[in-house]
Amino acid sequence: MSRRGIVRHINVSRGGVPNRPVPAARIGRTGLQGDGHDDPRHGGPEAAVSLFSLEVIARIAAEGHPIDPGTTGENLTVEGIDWSLVVPGTLLGLGDVVLEVTRFTTPCRDDPGVVSQ
Repeated sequence: MSRRGIVRHINVSRGGVPNRPVPAARIGRTGLQGDGHDDPRHGGPEAAVSLFSLEVIARIAAEGHPIDPGTTGENLTVEGIDWSLVVPGTLLGLGDVVLEVTRFTTPCRDDPGVVSQ
């Protein structure tokens, strides 16, 4: 694996999964433009962009599980990063944007009265 990753898929959704591929998206403080998490009441700066590894997706699919880029809700599917080294505090450069991994994600709840933290 190289020390530099490549964004292979950009995925957005106005809510729920799967996230659908888009050719491009702007990243702002509250997330990817056009994504449901670009509303500061839901995501906010510390939960604005979700990342996942294409290599991990491929490994899970090879085990027979139904998974593809975007189906776990990630906004950016990246390739070429040693996923075991991506921990809170990691900085990832994506073009002119630097993202900080703030935490591991937990699944969102469908209950409209519950906002994911």
